[in-house]
Amino acid sequence: MPTTGQTSSLLADTYSQTFILYKQVYNLPVLSPSLDQASQAMQNRNAFNLSNVTASIIGAGGPNAMISVTMPQSASVPTAIIPITGLNSAGAEVYGGQYISYISMTAGQTLTMPLP
Repeated sequence: MPTTGQTSSLLADTYSQTFILYKQVYNLPVLSPSLDQASQAMQNRNAFNLSNVTASIIGAGGPNAMISVTMPQSASVPTAIIPITGLNSAGAEVYGGQYISYISMTAGQTLTMPLP
């Protein structure tokens, strides 16, 4: 709601109320990527969705836990960038206190990486 001296509109009030509710539920920043960044992220997500990638954790809970990620040869795309939450690799981003790594893969490839 606007304070004294501010103008109000239905759209501005809706955004204000949305962000007030968001802050009550999530303790995460709101990201505002540029159009180029958003476009690239959407293209990456589409390739990921078409990649049919699968993953499994080997030795979960143990000192040598690993994640194995496979992109089948039959994937609809030749390459994809796979987001892996919780994996701290070179260039990983941190969002909400969690690492997110983006791993580049090609059809028919399997990668195995250590988990923290």
